[in-house]
Amino acid sequence: MKWIISNGGPLIFSSKKSAEHWKGTAGSSLKKKETDYERACAIYDYIDVIVSGKDDVAVLGDEPMQSKIFKDKERIFIARWEYCKSEDLADDVLKNLPKDLNIISNDKFMRLLGGELIIFDSALSFSEIEIDPTPSVEEGIYRITTEAYKLEKEYSFIIHMLIKTS
Repeated sequence: MKWIISNGGPLIFSSKKSAEHWKGTAGSSLKKKETDYERACAIYDYIDVIVSGKDDVAVLGDEPMQSKIFKDKERIFIARWEYCKSEDLADDVLKNLPKDLNIISNDKFMRLLGGELIIFDSALSFSEIEIDPTPSVEEGIYRITTEAYKLEKEYSFIIHMLIKTS
């Protein structure tokens, strides 16, 4: 999957099916006055979970960093690029993530519907999203960790790991 970049606001991570309710700046999936985009912009943590329609989506808060979803044999990750010398280096580094990274925030829990996972700009409604092929997951509750992976002056990433709990 390619790196996804926002136009300045937070990115949203969810199953493709859950994203179908997202309205971005055009309205509210909860039928409230506050738009989905405004609710996403209110998140200041690295990641937090909000409702879109009746389903969970995760807001990649803090700074708007380019991000991508990838997986290894048993784990699914969201990598958020703080800095790196090149995209080739970023891809190489992420292929060899160590098992133990530096935890930097409390875990979050999210119910994911089964199927493809996506990341998109929170300002967009679902109909405006370009969707590339991505990893798929089974439906369930996932614990999301937030960890740092860096080598001074070479690269720094925020890594969210998804672990199925039920």
